[in-house]
Amino acid sequence: MMIDLRSFRQSVIFCAAPASGCGSGPGNTTSLPAAHIQLGSDRLLPLPKGSSEDGGMGNRAASANVTLAFAMKKITPREFRNAFLSVMKAEHDSFRTAAGFEAKSYSYFMRSNIFPKIARHLGLSAWNKEYYALDMVFYEERGRDNSRKYATYAKWISVALEHVNKPGKTHEEINKLQMFNAPLKVLITYMAEGDDTDSLLRRYEAIIGEADVFDDIASLRQQLVILGTPKTLREWRFYAYESDGFVLMLPA
Repeated sequence: MMIDLRSFRQSVIFCAAPASGCGSGPGNTTSLPAAHIQLGSDRLLPLPKGSSEDGGMGNRAASANVTLAFAMKKITPREFRNAFLSVMKAEHDSFRTAAGFEAKSYSYFMRSNIFPKIARHLGLSAWNKEYYALDMVFYEERGRDNSRKYATYAKWISVALEHVNKPGKTHEEINKLQMFNAPLKVLITYMAEGDDTDSLLRRYEAIIGEADVFDDIASLRQQLVILGTPKTLREWRFYAYESDGFVLMLPA
């Protein structure tokens, strides 16, 4: 029997006694032989049976409680696009004003006003400051420190986001995003349509390809590039990364 854990956030508790003696917890708990258990984002969890697989322990084999918790919220590039456009439409007047700000104030407006509203639209929370050098992360749950008093970190990142006013060094930002394990990574910057945009996207593709050591970025660690020209308030362009490179997203 195989249990597919790719769609679940899981915790594994190994016990020296049968599962009935391990206590109970939330969720659906299954008692499993402990031999040869492998966990991974792209692997199945084999459940061997019989004494030949239990390391010689026979009926006294250690057991494991595998608690299948709720599925982690995974945001697709299109879902992010739709939330982004919805918020920008609602904030049109304030954005029009912010577009005239100098760069630092404009960045603060996006980080403090626009991004938290996008996160809420997606059913997530936004970290209120830089997170390990990322401009913004969206998350579901915070973890607490050793005292259990303060929520000091995100248990996992649902969306990793970088926002840069000028595209000149954004190749460094797209590379930074590859260092984080998140189901969606978003880079927002500004460039007019044309050959320069094409060259920028090809540069991003090369960087992402070099970082794709597990060959799963297009499917499991998706990427979205949003390009805009805020000073003229033109429409935003959205490019989703697929196996053959970035593709312009068309309206649904």
